[in-house]
Amino acid sequence: MKGIVPITRKVTLLISGSLIVGIGLIVGIFTTNIVNLIRETTAESLVTQSELLYNAIENFMMPGEAPLAVNYFMDISEDQPGTRIRLFRSDGTPAFSDTTTLLQVNTRLGGQRFSPSSPRAFVGVPPLSGDLLARIGSPYPHPVQVQDEEGGRAYLTVYSPLINLPKCTVCHGEDHTVRGIVEIQDDITSSVQTQRANVIFAGSAFLTIVIILGWALTFFLRRSVLEPVKKIGEVCAAVTNGNFHVRVDLRPRDEIGLLGETVNTMVKGLYERFELSKFVSRSTIRAVQDASEEGIRTTMVLLFSDVRGFTSFADREDPARVVHALNELLSLQTSIIHAHEGDIDKYVGDEVFAFFQGSDAPVRAARAALDIQRVIEERKDQVAGLSVGIGIHSGEVILGKIGSADRADFTVIGDSVNLASRLCDVAPPGKVVISDAFHQLLVEEAVVEGPYRLSVKGKEEDQKVYMLVGLRGGDDAET
Repeated sequence: MKGIVPITRKVTLLISGSLIVGIGLIVGIFTTNIVNLIRETTAESLVTQSELLYNAIENFMMPGEAPLAVNYFMDISEDQPGTRIRLFRSDGTPAFSDTTTLLQVNTRLGGQRFSPSSPRAFVGVPPLSGDLLARIGSPYPHPVQVQDEEGGRAYLTVYSPLINLPKCTVCHGEDHTVRGIVEIQDDITSSVQTQRANVIFAGSAFLTIVIILGWALTFFLRRSVLEPVKKIGEVCAAVTNGNFHVRVDLRPRDEIGLLGETVNTMVKGLYERFELSKFVSRSTIRAVQDASEEGIRTTMVLLFSDVRGFTSFADREDPARVVHALNELLSLQTSIIHAHEGDIDKYVGDEVFAFFQGSDAPVRAARAALDIQRVIEERKDQVAGLSVGIGIHSGEVILGKIGSADRADFTVIGDSVNLASRLCDVAPPGKVVISDAFHQLLVEEAVVEGPYRLSVKGKEEDQKVYMLVGLRGGDDAET
């Protein structure tokens, strides 16, 4: 069959797809959870640091010790490479980069309360973007996390707003909620690398598991299902080609094994029926297939063939030689009759009874009879020198199931059958005797001798018969 897709490929694709989807989903969720956990843990740590810094800034700012806060930020950055702390005003400009905040505080306090006492910090630091400020303040002030890469290193930055509490309004005024923003940046390259390593490990583990499980399941299904089913298919194919000696050899005691036993039982039954079909006519087989039990009246060509001198031959020869010679004769006649689309109705001892149906049945029956006589003559040594006489008649018969409920044949009966049998009885060895009714069907084609008059039991008048010697226009024609 063209375009067939092997079931092994379908099963392999199904298993692989199921494993990829199922295990891939599990590994994906697991990996995502690990990565998110690492990221959240890092972010929470930075938020916690920002809260600590918030308290430190508050403690430094309340007594007006801003320089201490600046030095504190610098010390942390120096002690922890990769960590950076900066302070921005609420408008996003860097704090301590000029005296703007100091002048505003002195103005609110009504005098020169504070004076610059430390070098300016965060000079040259770019201000925060408007989008970032909007994210920090909307819908309410809250920490914002930003992750980016710079110089091949990964950084996580937390921007935590400094709330303008009531105790802070004396210096910073009451017209704003956020009085500053603390920026804490930490180098998270190692965390990112760990995340990537986890992803790579999870992916490798996923592929390994898929390959191992896929191979194991495919191997199991191949051994347990696919190969047994293939064996069953091979047996069925062999039986289809006429080989009834094959069997399914399956040892597992499961549904597939039971199926194999069922197929073996079926093959055995088919073989028995096939052998049995050699002992019944094809019409009987068709009757069984059609489940027909009603008789019908129809017209057909009837052919009887009988071995001449067989009784005396059987009395004087070895039984094995007798059976062999008879079987050769019957086999030759059967093959020729079937070649001309005739049907063997039955064998009666050394006699063959066949019939032909269809519009061209007379021509086919005549050719079959002439071929039988010619082949037997050519193979006299093969059939121990025996010969046959043949009688042919065409007429109306009754076709139906004849017999008891336990044993029956689908055969033909009637006066026409009796007449054909009588013609066979009078046919000389190697000759074909035909009735006048049959001759009328082949009056243009048949080469005959006669007519002759034949007295037939059960008939008041003599029957007109002919000796068929050939067909015009054929290889059998005689001049």
